Amino acid sequence: MNLYKCLDMLSERTMEEIIQEQNRRLNIKCDKSLMNRLQDASFCQSLWEALTEHERQAVSLFYTNAQQGFIRKREFETITQQDILLTAGLTKLRRLGIIYTVRKMWSEIGYMMPFELRKNIYAFSSLTHKKGIEPSVKEEAIPHVFSYSLPAGRGIHMDMLAFLLFLREQSVSLTQKNGIPRRMLLKWMDRISLRDEHMRGWFSSLLPSEVKVDDQTPVSFLFDLSLRMRLVYLQDKRICLHPAILNDWLRKKNVEQLEDIKTNLLRYYAPKESWQEGFLFELQLLDKEWYRIDEILSKLTKIGYRLPEQTLEQLKKTWLHPLLGFGLIQLGEDNEQNLWIRHNPYHQDQGDHQPKWYLDSTGEVMVPPGMMLAQLWELSRLGEMNVAGDFITCNVTSQRVQTYLSTGGSVDQILQFFHEHTAHPVPDSVAQLLIKWSEDAKQLSYEQVIRFKTTSPALLAELRDIGILAPFISEVISPVAFLLPESKLEEFISLLRECGYEPQSGEIRRFQALGSNFDEAHSDNNLIPSEINLDSEGFFPLVTAFLDFKVENVFPDVGEAIPGLSALPKMWTEHYQGYHPNTMRLILKRAQELRLEVQCQTHRQDEWTGRVQEVELEHGYWQVRMMSKDKFWKEKVDEISRLRILIPAYL
Repeated sequence: MNLYKCLDMLSERTMEEIIQEQNRRLNIKCDKSLMNRLQDASFCQSLWEALTEHERQAVSLFYTNAQQGFIRKREFETITQQDILLTAGLTKLRRLGIIYTVRKMWSEIGYMMPFELRKNIYAFSSLTHKKGIEPSVKEEAIPHVFSYSLPAGRGIHMDMLAFLLFLREQSVSLTQKNGIPRRMLLKWMDRISLRDEHMRGWFSSLLPSEVKVDDQTPVSFLFDLSLRMRLVYLQDKRICLHPAILNDWLRKKNVEQLEDIKTNLLRYYAPKESWQEGFLFELQLLDKEWYRIDEILSKLTKIGYRLPEQTLEQLKKTWLHPLLGFGLIQLGEDNEQNLWIRHNPYHQDQGDHQPKWYLDSTGEVMVPPGMMLAQLWELSRLGEMNVAGDFITCNVTSQRVQTYLSTGGSVDQILQFFHEHTAHPVPDSVAQLLIKWSEDAKQLSYEQVIRFKTTSPALLAELRDIGILAPFISEVISPVAFLLPESKLEEFISLLRECGYEPQSGEIRRFQALGSNFDEAHSDNNLIPSEINLDSEGFFPLVTAFLDFKVENVFPDVGEAIPGLSALPKMWTEHYQGYHPNTMRLILKRAQELRLEVQCQTHRQDEWTGRVQEVELEHGYWQVRMMSKDKFWKEKVDEISRLRILIPAYL
């Protein structure tokens, strides 16, 4: 569950109370909204540093013992053994907006730590303050080149581009069983580097049974990811591009696009096991050097994650092979069969430097790695893109160029585009080729006009006889209709009314543009139909442990952790003295119920401090059994001379 869904269920008053609690804890005055605060990594760090040790221990449970940041209330009580300090710490975390209360149909209660907070806090939490992982080996010191049996993909962003380019060129509709047609599937698979071998395991298990055939996992995953990123949407089972969001995404740097995809991978596709999410968080902290996988797993064990048997094999199927197919990491095995990992160095931030492609005399474009997808998207309008293999090429074709010219483009625009993004001057042969193709192009121009229709030819003739109206009625298309430029509509209607005519309001039918390009066929004003809820569903449903839980609009009271604490008599907590045996027994039982420690002294001057485990009648005498510093102590209640309940300073 992400932060937006958690905050969306809270009222303005609840969010304001959380903000005030944060201000008190951090001793600040900040006008930022709660959403902006909790999405800010530096603010999360300040919040973490202000937490007490018990609150940090409670937070750590949402990493090591939770499924995607979710813990049921009864599970939390079992894990903590109803520790009063951890329970109180949880309550204060809920007041700070770090943890949220969720409820299932007004019955079962749970607690949720949103994805964004888990990701931000992990980087600087006490979990990672332990000894970090040093690079296992420097690249220049590697005695042998690593090898791995499964090839890496060229980059998930490049596969996404190939997926979206195919959608722009061809219309694709889902089958009756909501699958992708096989003939389209085969064409898609020829264009992407992601293979079924990368996706076997966790990702393939997400697919519905009717989609698991025909090795659809790579294409189905790209479709599902595109839906969740809102790059595409479904309309009557047809997959449509969403231009406004797509154009914004294409204009980002490759590194930013990969970060968006990584965030969505963690948010939507993270497995249920907490240690696998922990591995991904740990992977984000590594630099560009090589690391041994077993050292990372060893650190997870020290942190507190419980690893299963055959951990490495599970990790390969769950994350390592998919991440390899996405081109995000590199894997290698040494001579001793140890598995190594590092971030893909080809997808590092290049700063403001932008590479340029190479255009030869035949019109073939060689595209180097790191090119912005927006430029490749525009280049594909002029030629056939080949994104298979390690290199990207584009063959400029007469059909694509003439299509571009027929929609209103010009040769000068094409040459200017090549000049801006080509490393060397554009060859003269290419310019001459473009001019030759332009001569054969059937170039059309169009404009939006209004069709005016009269009830009879006599009425149209009457309008043309009026001097101030005649200049507007120049393009007559029938005895009862004429065309009017859209820019003159308001002026013409005003003159009609001055002359005593009242045009009937109704639908204005515009001419459809011939050869419309991508931006016109998909207007920014197109609404995404509600056939798929893009915030929660994609091509296939993702089952989570908190599926039926909803965030509860509640700001907990400080005393909620120990409901009976405020009802305790102050004498029992502030005075260390003797009591009647019945009162003594009542105090001990109350301390046991509230899981509070007591301090007591016997008539023999022995003094004990511990937690009451049991108060029972044995052989006619009331006995109390206590645990003090991992040692059990048993005494008759009648032997206790002084007693008081200890309230932790934290409470």
